[in-house]
Amino acid sequence: MKSRFKNFYNKDLGVEDIKMLKRRYKKGIKVCYKNDLGKYQSASLLGKNTNYELKKWTERTEGNGPFAVFDGIKNAKLFIRRLKAILGIFSVFKCKYKKSKEKVLYYVSMLGNKKINNGLDKLPEGTILADRVKILKEVK
Repeated sequence: MKSRFKNFYNKDLGVEDIKMLKRRYKKGIKVCYKNDLGKYQSASLLGKNTNYELKKWTERTEGNGPFAVFDGIKNAKLFIRRLKAILGIFSVFKCKYKKSKEKVLYYVSMLGNKKINNGLDKLPEGTILADRVKILKEVK
């Protein structure tokens, strides 16, 4: 069986090092809004609109907080229902992400003020904060 981590192999790397490389990115669910131009954007109505492309990494922009992803489809769909939105307006994707060390979700307003969500206890159930996200495949 071929490993996609083959290129990282080095005789100096031990088994634990290789396992760490494989765990660097985790699997999750990302909710996106599809705009009129057919581009996928963050589902949040606040802050800058972050654009996502299939199978491409999206990085945080300077000054803005981490991305929000979900731990499962159930929590992602619950989030959409709580927005009182129609599922067709939003797209749900399987994704890979790099977990953030940050504990709050925030953005920088147009006036340059930092707007903070009061931590993970105020975010929807199953929210995970991430520094990088790659949307992979839409979930119907």
